[in-house]
Amino acid sequence: MSTDIASPEPTIDSSDSDVTSLAQRLHDCFSLIQDRRSTRTLLHQLSDILTISVLAVIAGGNGWEDMARRWLE
Repeated sequence: MSTDIASPEPTIDSSDSDVTSLAQRLHDCFSLIQDRRSTRTLLHQLSDILTISVLAVIAGGNGWEDMARRWLE
């Protein structure tokens, strides 16, 4: 007798507006951090990088590759 138990996929019980609100609040908080990088080489705002990083970790990402993969999907 086989007992194949698949682990359930994580689900979010929040509406899209709740997730958008969380993302906006994170972005607002991170925008208060002073960006000390050289302005010549900036491709992305620091607040955008930090927001995407935190949201990717919440979604189960484990590194930069997961963050990029989730962004492109």
